[in-house]
Amino acid sequence: MRHQVSKPRSILGNVREIRSSAIELVVLAILLALGINLISSTIFEAAGATLGAILGGALALGAAAFAAYRRLKSRTVCHEVIAVFATTRGLKYGESSEGMETKLTPIPIPDYRFGREFADGMLALFAENPAFERQWNSEPVDKPPHDHSNRNRTGGPQLVREMAEYVVLDTLSTHLTDYFNHESFDPDLLEEFSRDDVPQVVLRNRVLELFSRDFKDRPGFQAQEEEKSSGGGQIVSMYGDGGQYFNMFELTLPKGSSIERSPDGALVIRNQSVTLAIRVGFRGFATFIDREFSHLYIGIPRGIRDSGWRVEIQFEASVRRGFVAYGRNLAYHEWLDSFLEHASNRLDFEKFQEDIDWRVTRAMLRCLNVTRPRKPSEGRKGFSIMRTTLSSAGDLPERSTPPASPPKGDAGQPDDS
Repeated sequence: MRHQVSKPRSILGNVREIRSSAIELVVLAILLALGINLISSTIFEAAGATLGAILGGALALGAAAFAAYRRLKSRTVCHEVIAVFATTRGLKYGESSEGMETKLTPIPIPDYRFGREFADGMLALFAENPAFERQWNSEPVDKPPHDHSNRNRTGGPQLVREMAEYVVLDTLSTHLTDYFNHESFDPDLLEEFSRDDVPQVVLRNRVLELFSRDFKDRPGFQAQEEEKSSGGGQIVSMYGDGGQYFNMFELTLPKGSSIERSPDGALVIRNQSVTLAIRVGFRGFATFIDREFSHLYIGIPRGIRDSGWRVEIQFEASVRRGFVAYGRNLAYHEWLDSFLEHASNRLDFEKFQEDIDWRVTRAMLRCLNVTRPRKPSEGRKGFSIMRTTLSSAGDLPERSTPPASPPKGDAGQPDDS
């Protein structure tokens, strides 16, 4: 069934309008009550002026309170993003893997953030710790479990969930850094979270725990450490010689925020004003990727069997009634709307295909009879991203993400060999 790509509904976008309209409602209710009071004054003469004033005031205040309650209620928005990653076993269509030593290999999808970072992350995970590769191959995602009711099985499916959550967290981290990296935000009203601040989050995700661990305590980074130590600044992201990956974990949030795990495993960010819950689900469902996209865009050789896999990412955002009514520093919480739209643009696979206008591109390629594929990415090794020393204590850090193509060649260019 085709996934309907929709823009996430804004949860904070019209708070200012709601507040002003609530005041207008109160004023209108009072004027209406006065008018009714003048019309019905003769009715209350028999009951007495005091009782009439009490009843009229109660009715006016009750109407105003009801109108305000309806307008200033707490708000919740649920939005789902369908992300996709690609794999191949190196088999041709029609071939059986029985009796053959084949491995399921994640394949990066160029320029699509989720598909690229997922595959690159898996290759880096396998390069540093072969135990993860054994788990991936012992219970691969393309082999259904004997017990279909067991959705929390380990092996490949569990690694998919943890890697997908890591990609979402990294997307959130870079977005928050960019959003709050502006002089209009007071650093005293912001708080930076590192891996040491949220151990309950880090330890529940093995991918996050490994990639954010200090590279000085891990093999494969010695050459880069010696090379960069004389350059000054701070290393925030780096690949080792063997394909290992280090990425500093940090989240910039409004002061008073907390990051925790819910009982169902969701990642929850909350403060006194807003709450965001992130849930990542993978149930082993394949999804359709057309052959031309696999061959011409990803670069998988024609005839080689490949698969696309569906990952469901659910965002549940809520705003408390008190903040809608009188909350301060609205701009410090509007990152929520901004991130929901950013996540939809960067992680949703059909949105990515719409952005590159794949349907039109495919039609043009068919008309031109283009059959030469691009060269698939092979991962990245031996480069790093540094953050220079801040010019002043009030400046917020800048973050960068690794470039989309490896240093050994441009995965975006056709292979002329």
